[in-house]
Amino acid sequence: MSRIKSLVCIVLMSFWGLQGMAQYTLLPIDEHIRYGKLPNGLTYYIRSNKEPRGLAEFWIAHRVGSMQEEDNQKGLAHFLEHMAFNGSKHFHNQSMIKYLEKEGVKFGTNLNAYTSFEQTVYNISDVPTKNANVLDSCLLILRDWCGDLDLTSKDIEKERKVIIEEWRTRNTASYRAFKSLVKQMYPNSKYADRFPIGDTAVIKHFSRKELYDYYKAWYRPDLQAIVIVGDFNALAMEKKVRELFSNISTMENPPLRQYENVANNREHIVAIASDKEVVNTTVSIAYKHKSFPEEAKPTLTYFMYNYMTEAISYMLNARFSEIIHKPSSPFITTEVYDGNFLVSPKKGAFNVSCSCKDTEITLALQSMLIEILRASEYGFTSTEYERAKREILRSVQSAYNERQKCSNRNYVSEYVDHFLNGGYIPGIEKEYELYNRVVPDISVDKINELYKRLIGERNVVVSVCCPEKKGFVPPTKEQLATIFDLSEDWGIEPYKDIDVTKPLIAKKVKKGSIVKSVKEKDFDVVRWVLSNGANVLWKKTDFRQDEILIAAVSRGGSSLIKPNRIAEIKTFDGLISVGGMGDFSSIELQKVLAGKEVNLSFGLNLYSEGMSASCSPRDLETMMQLIYLGFSQPKKDVNAYTSYLKRLGNSIANEEANPMTAYKDSLNKVLYDGDIRTARLTSKMIKSVNYDEILKIHKERFGNPHDFTFVIVGNIDEKTLHNLVETYIASIPKRTEEVLRIRENWVDLKLYPQKGTHSLSFKKKMNAPKVTITSVYSGTMKNTLENRVISVLLQNILTKVYRDKIREEKGGTYGVYVNSSFYEIPDANKYTLSISFNTNVQQEVILRNIVHSELRRIANNGPSVEDLENAKKYIIKQHRQNLKENSFWLNLLKKYALYNTNDDVYTEFATKDVSVEAIKNFVTQLLSQNNLSEVIMEPEITNGAVK
Repeated sequence: MSRIKSLVCIVLMSFWGLQGMAQYTLLPIDEHIRYGKLPNGLTYYIRSNKEPRGLAEFWIAHRVGSMQEEDNQKGLAHFLEHMAFNGSKHFHNQSMIKYLEKEGVKFGTNLNAYTSFEQTVYNISDVPTKNANVLDSCLLILRDWCGDLDLTSKDIEKERKVIIEEWRTRNTASYRAFKSLVKQMYPNSKYADRFPIGDTAVIKHFSRKELYDYYKAWYRPDLQAIVIVGDFNALAMEKKVRELFSNISTMENPPLRQYENVANNREHIVAIASDKEVVNTTVSIAYKHKSFPEEAKPTLTYFMYNYMTEAISYMLNARFSEIIHKPSSPFITTEVYDGNFLVSPKKGAFNVSCSCKDTEITLALQSMLIEILRASEYGFTSTEYERAKREILRSVQSAYNERQKCSNRNYVSEYVDHFLNGGYIPGIEKEYELYNRVVPDISVDKINELYKRLIGERNVVVSVCCPEKKGFVPPTKEQLATIFDLSEDWGIEPYKDIDVTKPLIAKKVKKGSIVKSVKEKDFDVVRWVLSNGANVLWKKTDFRQDEILIAAVSRGGSSLIKPNRIAEIKTFDGLISVGGMGDFSSIELQKVLAGKEVNLSFGLNLYSEGMSASCSPRDLETMMQLIYLGFSQPKKDVNAYTSYLKRLGNSIANEEANPMTAYKDSLNKVLYDGDIRTARLTSKMIKSVNYDEILKIHKERFGNPHDFTFVIVGNIDEKTLHNLVETYIASIPKRTEEVLRIRENWVDLKLYPQKGTHSLSFKKKMNAPKVTITSVYSGTMKNTLENRVISVLLQNILTKVYRDKIREEKGGTYGVYVNSSFYEIPDANKYTLSISFNTNVQQEVILRNIVHSELRRIANNGPSVEDLENAKKYIIKQHRQNLKENSFWLNLLKKYALYNTNDDVYTEFATKDVSVEAIKNFVTQLLSQNNLSEVIMEPEITNGAVK
């Protein structure tokens, strides 16, 4: 027996703890990482990387979270995370935030943290590396986060209000249902009573000592890791880390860091949660199993286990995808994966879940179980496994091809996960070699054997989340548990796989030609004019080795379609591709494209229609064939169409139970007088959709290549592209020459916010009372590069101002969300400024007044110089990053094709020129037009109590 086949056996044995460490082969740690552990126990990962150039990431991970809290500390792990930004030994009174924002590191976007049950992680991201002092300051911040927080009583009192407002914002129907399910799925476990957001009674009344006790007990070096990746000298950085962090003292007799044991269950656990505001119904089955042994995670054995479970998940997901496309399917969506049992990092589970209609819970559970058991009884087929292998190896190949372009963030994510959860980090070069050496020797029989061991009769947990509504009675726990007992009588038959090997295009297409080639003046772009009238703009880049992005755009969109076809307009994007293309159904396409890096979608916007695609350079011809078929041969599949509309209807059937649906409807009423084009999709619309009209719209909007400009950006070989464009794009059938003489244009529907002052305030019953407010200023503003830059600067400035005034000073909200933008059609010269936030009933009026008064203050005096300069640094930093992204150039060229504008490339120069006076004048002009629309949703109050 070969060594690989022997290791497969070890995978199966070690899964049940039957094999000793002697059989494991340790994988090396990537030689490009400076990895080590200080004498005090602190771990560090340091790597030099130049993607993106001139930036770095500074992270600290703690192996502690809400599970380490005592009963009187519920919520303090998360509270402590907030406090880390308020003050520390070297950065008092939020000076850390002020310092970093001066360097273009934006709080919330680049400076953030999260807390979960078992971990707490902080990050300082996209830090400019040009100034060594900034890097030293980031190291000092990490050092302070390790164990030198201020935790002043003043800051604690201020932060209590912010945390309560965060709780208010996060207390949604899905969160409440999740809490209920966890309590049932973890009987007699601490997990059921340690949700990170905490207990509001504790948050309001805990003492500083209780917070300090948690902090000193658990924020210690043996549970911490520093991860630093970026454009710097790794050896020099390692030296600084060792000097700065080695003197952190260790704790005498520290509390033992233990993970909660999740008990096995002989009888099935069934958990059901319902809520009046739940919109979607979900059903899940978790087959609990032992986590892979910790000592085996850095080994080849665990590497192989991950590959095998990934292949299993791919194949079972593919089977469910086939079912979903049938009209009789009870599923809206499905998902299969092997991972943790919900929130437990030390308990594994093979997880299968779906969303479904609320009246089909029993049918959905039975249908999932049939497919799970079918695969267990008969196994997966060799053809299924070949497709899974191709898909997995394709993903690995892509990562290997991009090994010189891997981003800082990707490396950080990998190393943080390694510290928190264990595993292997040998580097993509080693992983690539392992996949190509190991995968060929893992047979489908061994895959099937592992799958059978994952699916057992014990340790099964079923969970259901559904609406609570009049006239609907969900199945009982006993009824759902009984389904498993009936499975022996179902007469399950083997899965029949129909492999697809025929070519995408059976007949040779009539090749077109490039009739004109022009080098565009403003940037390194070539324009080709094709024989069928289409234009191609292409730009070769070296930003990504394994990426080509493609788009096609044309003027018109749904503005040229009468509103009596609104149902088809709103469902076009999903329905046009559901039938497949050419001779292939959508399921057949999935099979034939396995192992290919290709993605394609068509879309209908208000004023344009378009196509979006991406591929690897090696799959460019396949991508071009799909584009040809997508334009010329969309396939009609009534069964797939029926299934899609059924799923879509089921997914929105309970929307009105959510108070936010009424809120969105009210916004549409106030802003656009309830125009049907800006309204949400309804069940009534879905019932009126005509499939033939969808195909007719495709013919109308995509049937004339003469109207389209194709944009292609990425790692392009010109000779290859030239041939493929002539073969597959220039050959897209064109209309008559008569029609070709006229290029279509949009019709401005003038869907602008209404002029004047409009306000709508209403009350709504809520399970979690809160006030939601949106204020929208609008008007006519010239759409120039300078004003677009001012618009972005204003959004950043107001976000910071409202954070200071409403969140920090008043403790009235978790966050204020600002959106500043110009209307889609540049010539319209229309602009909107939207400000939204949640709060409590008591502070509603005060905070709403602050929103408006701060905007008036900027109109009278302009923003502070500091706020403007900080916003400039952030935007310039982002723009410089964008210039190295294919997606930026794709969008720039799409705008160029649609609007004949390309000045966004000069954003940095325009940003530097913006003055305080310019922003003051912009806001003054906006407010002088007196256009303000406002919607306020309040909780209903009955007998003095908030409902």
